[in-house]
Order: sequence, then C-alpha cells, then structure tokens
Amino acid sequence: MTAKEWLEILESELKKLPKAEREGIISYYNEMIADGLECGKDEQEIVNSLGNPFDVASKILQENGIYQKAGEGNQEFYQTPPPRKNGLPVWAMLLIGFFGVVVGIPVVVSLFAAWLAVVISFWACFIAFVVSAVGCALGAIVAIFMGIVGAIENGWAIVGACILGTGVCSLLSVGFWYLSIGFGKLTVWVKKLITERGKKA
Repeated sequence: MTAKEWLEILESELKKLPKAEREGIISYYNEMIADGLECGKDEQEIVNSLGNPFDVASKILQENGIYQKAGEGNQEFYQTPPPRKNGLPVWAMLLIGFFGVVVGIPVVVSLFAAWLAVVISFWACFIAFVVSAVGCALGAIVAIFMGIVGAIENGWAIVGACILGTGVCSLLSVGFWYLSIGFGKLTVWVKKLITERGKKA
C-alpha cells in the first residue's frame, strides 16, 4: 500500500467528521509521511509504522464519540449519546426530603384522621339506629300492655308510632351497615392501587 492510498482510505473512513477537522488530520499524517521521506525512510516502511488506516480512523472516530458498527471499511456509524447526569445533587435531594417530611406527615395524618372519622361515623350511626330500633320495639310492647290494661290514653296510636319507628330505624341501620362494608372495600381497593403503582414506579 502506498502512502497516497493510505491517506485516501483514512480520509474516506473519516468522512463522518466535519470537513475542517478531517482535513487537519489528513494534513497531519501527510506531514508525518513527508518528514519520514526527508529523513531517508522508505515509503513502505513509513506506511507500516503508521499502522492499519482503518484502525487509525476507528480510534480517531472513537475519540470524537463516533463508533463504527462492524467490519473493516464499513461506512455505517452511530453517534454515542451524551452522558447522563447521575441524578440530583445531594443538597437538592436533602431539600426535597426535608419538604417531603414537613409537608407529607401532616397530609398523611390529616387523611388518616378523615378516614377514621368517616369509619367511626358510619359505625356510630349503625349502632345508634340499631339501639333506636330495639328501643322502639320495646316501646311498642310496653304500649300494647299499657293499652290493654287501660293505663294510658291513645295506647294503640303509640303502638303504631313505635312500630313505625322500629321499621325506619331497622332500615337505616341496614343501610349504614352496607355503607360501612362498602367503605371498607373501597379502602382496601385504594390501598391495593397505591401499592401496585408503587411497585411499578
């Protein structure tokens, strides 16, 4: 291989570089060859000392962040992506963590308190309506007895009101029972959803 052929191959392999940079590299190796010839070296000896032009070109391209895909003389290249930063600086992470604790804890406590209040309210209503239904039923029994013995006036009207109260309170207690169960299922579903999203993240 002559010096001219060596330079032509090198220039061909470096075509991915900007023209000015490529010309500067070719000029550098051209001067190196000329200096060798002036020192009395054989052209073939100089070419051999420079090495394989494909390897020289590959090294130059790698230094510029451009890698040849495969094969000697293969003109397919890819540009290496810029290096990614290794996350946020420590001070930023500490600041985020501090605000996360300061803001997060009150929010979590408030949400838990609200959830607990709703649960207690549902069960309190359920218990209250059950007790009311039982009280109305007992009141109806007492009113029937008192009406029979004539101890009170309008005893049967009181009996009717107690029976009506027993029915209404029983229906409401059943309604709040199902509301409590439904809210519990909703809580489990939300917890499961948050857990699954946390695992995916």
